[in-house]
Amino acid sequence: MKYFLIGLSAFFFVSCSPHNLQNSNMTPYEKGEKLFRIKCSSCHALPQKDKFASNQWDTILVKMSNKAHLRENEIHLIKGYLTNQN
Repeated sequence: MKYFLIGLSAFFFVSCSPHNLQNSNMTPYEKGEKLFRIKCSSCHALPQKDKFASNQWDTILVKMSNKAHLRENEIHLIKGYLTNQN
């Protein structure tokens, strides 16, 4: 059972990897949405997109980027999704 869970975790990690987004046909908006759901929901419930203004999302994303292991391009995609700029 232990090895099954490790294997399942590894599969989930690879299948949800941001690297898979680079080779997809998704729009930047869709990539941002997927990243938001993958990276942010692992620690807490997802806030509503309209809960914060654009400049507030900037602050939040910078603050959370270390915890969520976000790269610069991922921050940009997530912000585009949250502020409907993609």
